[in-house]
Amino acid sequence: MSDPSFSGNHLLGDIGGTHTRLTLYRDGRHGVIGRYRNREFTDLPAIVRHHLQTLDLPAPQTAVLAVAGPLERDGAVTLTNRGWRLEPTALAAELRLASVDLVNDFTAQALGIPHLESEECLALNSAEAWPHAPRAVLGPGTGLGVSGLLPTPNGWLALSGEGGHVTLPPADARESALLDALRVQWGHISAERVVSGPGLLALYNHLAVEAGAPGLSAPPEVTTRAGHDALADEALGYFFAFLGTIAGNLALTLGARGGVYLCGGILPDLQRPLRASAFHDRFCAKGRYRAYLEAVPIYLVTAPDTAFRGLISLLASRRP
Repeated sequence: MSDPSFSGNHLLGDIGGTHTRLTLYRDGRHGVIGRYRNREFTDLPAIVRHHLQTLDLPAPQTAVLAVAGPLERDGAVTLTNRGWRLEPTALAAELRLASVDLVNDFTAQALGIPHLESEECLALNSAEAWPHAPRAVLGPGTGLGVSGLLPTPNGWLALSGEGGHVTLPPADARESALLDALRVQWGHISAERVVSGPGLLALYNHLAVEAGAPGLSAPPEVTTRAGHDALADEALGYFFAFLGTIAGNLALTLGARGGVYLCGGILPDLQRPLRASAFHDRFCAKGRYRAYLEAVPIYLVTAPDTAFRGLISLLASRRP
């Protein structure tokens, strides 16, 4: 995605609970995307300065940042899974920028969906999208991002919400027992508590306790065991089943006959276990509305820069 008529240097960022990704948009396209571990820096300005200095980049005039947390009335965002509070005015002053705009991270993901190529959206079923119908967007990472796209006479409107924190419903007695066990630790079991990287780890470690096996310490240890560790396969089975339930609920809520788009950094590397899982059956398991959901297309987004495409579209829309 490029716009040669758009001048100046603009910092784009995707700020998650675990990683921050930054790039500079200039001359009609974004440059190299730098990826940094948040825990290795004191705050976001330190990451920005490191990025600009390391890549010897010119100073940006503005910044548009996608942040994993709810937007507050004053435009500030506190990261749900990091605790950093980002305030546009303070960031602009510290980084000497003319302006800083913050948006929810999955608002940016949703805005990027219309700018994807067909080969960047892998179809998980054979249903066909309605061309001018709402689209659902969700994906697990450190948390569970949720958004949607609504068609308007002026283009797509991206929703900014916190759907990852809805209560996670069990589908059977085994899942009820599983969530009861996790509730001892967390109290409220939101979708994000289970359908996320940390949630996958929690599933594995609970199953390991039941089996009398050692636990693991990081989500990638679970995903790398897929296909040759029975506990990892079982944990992923629950993970995808719960994801299917949440995705189906979202599709019904939005009337997403334009499609459901699965985004984020976890899923593209898990295509095989995702396709082999109960995800689609659970997506459709809504009683009288099974046929409705069977006709909703589901896509796995493989583009690594979807959020940045969304930020570029937002940047362009705010031109004077």
